[in-house]
Amino acid sequence: MGLLDTLFGNGMVGSIPRPSYSTNRSGEYIKQATESDILAAWPAAIRTYRLQTVAGNPHLPLINTELVPKTSAADVNRFAAIRNGRIHGNRIYGKPGSGLSESGFNDRQIKSGAEGERIFASLLSRDGVLDRCVSFWSLSRPTKEGLRDESGADLDCVLLIGNRALFIDVKKYRAGLVYHTLIPEKAMFCTYPNTGMVANAPYIFSVNMNWARSNLAEYLRPRCPGLTMDFYVVLVPGEAGEAKLDDDIRWPGGIPALSYDDFIRMVREMLPETDHPIPRTGVEGFFASMVKHYGTCPIIDASAPVNANLWPKPTFNAESGVDELNPVRKNRKASSVYDLENPGAKHRERKDPEREPSPRYRESHHSGANTGSNRDTGNYRNGGNPHSAKRQNGKRRPTVSITTVPELDPSTLSFECGFAPDSSNITLSFANVSGVVAAGTTGSGEITHMLFCMVLLSKQVNAQVHMIDCRDSSYLDSYSPLMYSLVHKSEGLDMLLGEIQSVNTAVNMRLRTIKQLKPDGGYWSIPPDKRPEPIILFINECNALFDPDLEDDVTDEDLRTINTIQRYIRQIIERGEQAGAIVILSTQHPGSQALPRDLTDLCKLRICFGKVSPAASQAIFRNRFQGHNPTNSLDKGHAVISTEQGSHPDVRFYSASKQLMDELLGNE
Repeated sequence: MGLLDTLFGNGMVGSIPRPSYSTNRSGEYIKQATESDILAAWPAAIRTYRLQTVAGNPHLPLINTELVPKTSAADVNRFAAIRNGRIHGNRIYGKPGSGLSESGFNDRQIKSGAEGERIFASLLSRDGVLDRCVSFWSLSRPTKEGLRDESGADLDCVLLIGNRALFIDVKKYRAGLVYHTLIPEKAMFCTYPNTGMVANAPYIFSVNMNWARSNLAEYLRPRCPGLTMDFYVVLVPGEAGEAKLDDDIRWPGGIPALSYDDFIRMVREMLPETDHPIPRTGVEGFFASMVKHYGTCPIIDASAPVNANLWPKPTFNAESGVDELNPVRKNRKASSVYDLENPGAKHRERKDPEREPSPRYRESHHSGANTGSNRDTGNYRNGGNPHSAKRQNGKRRPTVSITTVPELDPSTLSFECGFAPDSSNITLSFANVSGVVAAGTTGSGEITHMLFCMVLLSKQVNAQVHMIDCRDSSYLDSYSPLMYSLVHKSEGLDMLLGEIQSVNTAVNMRLRTIKQLKPDGGYWSIPPDKRPEPIILFINECNALFDPDLEDDVTDEDLRTINTIQRYIRQIIERGEQAGAIVILSTQHPGSQALPRDLTDLCKLRICFGKVSPAASQAIFRNRFQGHNPTNSLDKGHAVISTEQGSHPDVRFYSASKQLMDELLGNE
């Protein structure tokens, strides 16, 4: 007996109904509830649930739609993060909610349904479900012959998990309420918690899913005998949280209705443990051809030989970098697509006029900041040789400011970052690095210098910089035009987890691509002009994530989410060198909790700006300096750079002038 059989042995997983597929019921004709049926059902419901009734009529419930379940600002922000969350996965066909315009619904219903499907897709992306299955959105309801039903009825979502297909009808009903059966398999109603007051007119169930189940059974069973088909209705959450559904709520034909939480607990048991490549099958081609987004493309026979070239193309394909679901926003750069069809070709860039370098930048870039003894001393605000600017009247100057863009070597992602006490040039390189610790104290210049690194990588090699801001620093918003994404911790830990999961998915897919192109080598063995753009996950003030303040209201669920985030970060660092991905753990409050050892031990590059305590030094460098604190003599703007090959004990970092940063950030 397998795990699912064990869990489903009594027909339930906690409050989760067993998959309800039944061939002997799916073809039954089920009549929808009428108004007289509803009126006749209320008296029993009033007695069972002790409902408040209309004055003078004990047979009719009091329905009040005006009350709103209590929500907090955190609830509102959390839901906004879900609603606006990035949709991503393995292979996604269609666009959530896009097919509702053909459904015959009114404008309000179409808007609500489209938002419900998008929320559902965002949640499945956040929870890593779409990374481990193939999904289809807004499909035409099939006929028994496997053709499109022209009535306009549709299937909201299909998840193909191995040899199991889950058909989901997504409902965006009122959130934070309690739902009860009014007429079995025909209607339900909802109440405000603990009040006995009905919160909405009854919901009368559609028979669409039952007919879809009957038609799919007749078409697919003889063609795909090993395919299991499960049907569900899922209520998505809202600002007021999850809906609570009684266990006995069923749509026509016995199709169970679940809250999202109940649904996701069940689906996690079905997903494969790893996200290995998902093979293409005939049933995938069939479902793809039923997606309304692709218009009237030819229907793919589910039993025909697999030929993906004849199928509609996914709107999101992590393997090839296709993303038609997440529009380029002002704080998100257009990504590049690596050409799998032509591995020898340079990756194609999606041009975004707002991202084209300005004439000022191009001029600065080509003129460059000269290196070595031929450096153009006019490039420095202080004038003259920058090395002589270290001291003025016996004191160190606070900044050495450059006004032109340093040349970045694309083969090693390196640039001249500063100079040593003997005036020799120091180069900072990210080649063969998947993890970086960048630490310091407040005012040490750590974040300023590291952000300048991110700006250079973004501008000069089109790096995908994913910024996770754990301190909700408003000044980071000015950098957002150059970032692939920017997520603040205030948007909720779930939002952070979703973004990091999407990076992990991109890394895994990148690995598969690179293994096809370079079976015996990784990212750094590919010529610079043939590589995909590097992926950078920058976690600003990681201490606020891994070592939250005592006054923060951290729940057990939050701690579990933080542990999951840490696990995904570790996976990214472990695989990053082969995939061209770099994680930067940035903090101005270094310590053993702020910099978890299982992460820092994987970081080949470690930088500390300014003097820190011995305990902080130990957390940053571990055993690289044998108990000695190498930061004891550092001043502001000076840093220790430590690699596996050696260290630079006192590096004076250059700072970008305001004029240069305004130019790079587009603040003309």
